Amino acid sequence: MSTIKSATKAELIALLIEANKEREALRVKVAELSANKPALKPTRPVYTPPAPTAEQLAFRASLAAARELAMRTGKSVRVGA
Repeated sequence: MSTIKSATKAELIALLIEANKEREALRVKVAELSANKPALKPTRPVYTPPAPTAEQLAFRASLAAARELAMRTGKSVRVGA
């Protein structure tokens, strides 16, 4: 085929038809590949820790009281579980 500058209208139409066929073939191939892609892994829900029990809250309060006492007296304090 001749260069585009000296191409006739019929030659340009033939080039467009050929390009459209190639584009359509590529679109079909992309659609096939999209249909065959593996499924994504399901996402796990975000972990939310359970609320502290009354026993845990009481232990935390005793630790806070022991720390306060240790800071006031300057001596170490033992907390029993």
